[in-house]
Amino acid sequence: GSGKSTLAKLMIGLLEKEKGNIYIDGLELNRDTIYDIRNKIGVVFQNPDNQFIGATVEEKGDSIRVYMEKDKKKILLWHISRWFVGSVFLFSSFSKGVDPLGTSYKIQEYMTAWSIGSFSFEWALPLATFLSVSMITLEFLIGVLLITNCYKKMSAWLLLLMMTFFTVTTLIDAITNKVTDCGCFGDMLKLTNWETFWKNVVLMVFTIYIFLFRN
Repeated sequence: GSGKSTLAKLMIGLLEKEKGNIYIDGLELNRDTIYDIRNKIGVVFQNPDNQFIGATVEEKGDSIRVYMEKDKKKILLWHISRWFVGSVFLFSSFSKGVDPLGTSYKIQEYMTAWSIGSFSFEWALPLATFLSVSMITLEFLIGVLLITNCYKKMSAWLLLLMMTFFTVTTLIDAITNKVTDCGCFGDMLKLTNWETFWKNVVLMVFTIYIFLFRN
């Protein structure tokens, strides 16, 4: 009842910590280091018969290897996803960052062209430059966090919210065609509205994967 089994499960990653960090032999326990740590630690629980699903240790080992290979593939795909989306966000922030005023003009174009019934967004025109700089900065921040693998939960939430907004916006724009060019990559790369929407759909697939495995 003193927590020996709980501590053993935490050490090999069978239980996830609720708060704080776990360090073993100088390594912080996380998804990137779990295999290195497990190579150094062996655990046999109080009732070993209950933890074997195979008739022999060899059969059990085979099932564990299959599970670990699947887990490795998931982790590899997660890293590929964050590098890909992070690179796109950095490219987008740099392409717009060289001309933030151009992006503010594009935002003004959206504010002038779009309305919800009788409600117009023209009242927000003076905020266009501020929104332009804020959006570019946020894109750059998300890109850096994804590439460096820092603040995974926060970056996953920011990414999901931003991509949801962009995807919905570009879908409406593709259907209505009120703004002919979204300006997603400034003047460096011009895309049609439907090309922009499908680009966001592809990014959204990777975004959802990143979000689901943010822990």
